[in-house]
Amino acid sequence: MGQTNGRTSAAESLDWKQQVKAFEKNTNGKMKLKDFQALQRQIAFEYPAVSSVHESMLICDNRLPDCVICYANSEFERMTLYPKERILGVNCRFLQGPLTDREVVKQVGEAVRNGRPLEVELLNYRADGVPFWNVFLMLPVHKSGKKSGKVEYFIAIQQDVSVIKGLGKDVAKWSAPEVCMWLEKNNLGYTVSRFLENRIEGHQLVTLSADDLREVGFKLRADRQRILDAIRADFDDELNYKHARSGEADGKRALQADVQACIELGDDDEVGFDYWGATDIGVGDRQRITVKCQTGSRMPVVFLMPRALTVKDLKKELESRVGRRYAIRFCDEEGDSYRLRTEDDLATALALADNHTVQLKLSKPSRGVSPETAAVLSCVANPVVCVDAFGLVVFANDAALSFLRADSVEETPVERWLEPTPEHKDSSLHALAGCHLSFTVHRSDDTCEACGVSVQLSSPGFAVVTLQPQSASSPDLVAN
Repeated sequence: MGQTNGRTSAAESLDWKQQVKAFEKNTNGKMKLKDFQALQRQIAFEYPAVSSVHESMLICDNRLPDCVICYANSEFERMTLYPKERILGVNCRFLQGPLTDREVVKQVGEAVRNGRPLEVELLNYRADGVPFWNVFLMLPVHKSGKKSGKVEYFIAIQQDVSVIKGLGKDVAKWSAPEVCMWLEKNNLGYTVSRFLENRIEGHQLVTLSADDLREVGFKLRADRQRILDAIRADFDDELNYKHARSGEADGKRALQADVQACIELGDDDEVGFDYWGATDIGVGDRQRITVKCQTGSRMPVVFLMPRALTVKDLKKELESRVGRRYAIRFCDEEGDSYRLRTEDDLATALALADNHTVQLKLSKPSRGVSPETAAVLSCVANPVVCVDAFGLVVFANDAALSFLRADSVEETPVERWLEPTPEHKDSSLHALAGCHLSFTVHRSDDTCEACGVSVQLSSPGFAVVTLQPQSASSPDLVAN
C-alpha cells in the first residue's frame, strides 16, 4: 500500500494522487485522496502484515456497483502488463479468458457477495493475451475502525505461479495455455491469440508445418519461421521438452490457514504472508525488465524487454514494441524526466528503477511508414490503416481515405474512426490480431457504417488493419 510507520513517501503520494485522478475519470466518481488515506489506515488496522507483501495487489471498492478496482500497485502492472490507468474503475474480470475455470469464478463471486476471505488458483490472461496461473488471495476490509460487519473494500493479492508449476517434459500432455506459456518464454507472446483461438495443444504444436501456421492465420513468413525455429530448438527427437522443470511442483497452495492468520493478526505479528514474499515466480523471467511507455494523453503501454541491452538495442526494441521511432526520456519516481541517449543514461535509468518498472516518456514520433511499405499498401484495393501501440493512425492508403471521406487521418486516434462492438471495447486493436470482427466506421462527414475488420501485426506494436465495407467481398490480408 506504500505506507510505512503511518507515513507516505513523496513518490508514493504522487502515485496515489495519479490513481485518484484516473479512478475519478473512469468512474465519474468523487473519491478524494483523503478517502484513500483513510483506507490505508483501515487496512493497516485489520491486516498490518500487508505492508510486507511484495506481490501484485488490487483494492476493490465494494460500495460501488460491480466492486470495481480503486487501487493497483506497480507489481500488478508488471505481472499483467495492464497499465493502472486502464483498469481503475472497472471490475477485474478482464483478467479472465476463454479457458478460465467458470466454477472458480463463481466461487470468487460468492465470496464477494458474502463478504468473506477466499484463496483460489485460476487461469488468468495478461494484456498481451499470454495466460498464467494465478494464486489469488482475497481479504475483506470493513468499515473504519471495525474488523467485522459490512465489507466496504476487498484486498486482492495475486501471485503468478506459472514458473512454480513449470512445463512438463512430455509436450503431448501440454494444454493450450501451456503452449502459450512456452511461446511467451520464447519471446513469441504476441502470437498467442491465434494459438488460443485454435486451441492448439502440445501434441499439435510439435507437428506444425509452415502450411499449418499459414492456415492458422500467420500470414507473415517471419512469424512462421520464428515459431518453427523455436520448436526445433526446444524439443528433442522424441518430442520431449528440453527445458522441463525438474521435480515439478504443484503451484496450488492451501492458504486458507494463512487467510485466517491474516484476519487474526495483531499489530506486531508477522504471520501469514511468507508464501507471498517468494520472488522466483512469473511467466516472465528475471532476465527481463518491465517497461511502461507513455506519450501525450494516450493510454500507456506496458511490456517486457531483455534486461541486458544497449541504447541501440533499446531503441530497436521500442520501435518494435510501440510501432515506430520516438524520442525517449526516462522518468524517475518523482515524475521528473531525463534524456536517454548514452549508455550511461541507460545505466542510470536502470539503477534508479531498482528492478522495478522503467518509466519512459516518448515524444516526436516518426511520421508515416517506409516508402516500401507505403508502396505495397497503396496497391491494396481494400481500405487499410496502420496503427501504432498507442492507438494512433500512422498511415492510411487512398482506399481508406476515400472510405473515411477524409483528406488525412495520420496522428489521429484510431477510435475516432473505428468503434468496436461492446464485447471488444476494452481490447486494443493489437490484442485482436488474427481476428475477423465487425466494427462501426465513423467518417469525417459524421456518417457511419458497419464494417468488417481484420487485424495483422507486422511487429508487436504495429497493426495493419484491413477494412471490409459491407458491399465488398472478404479481403486478402497483406502478407510477405
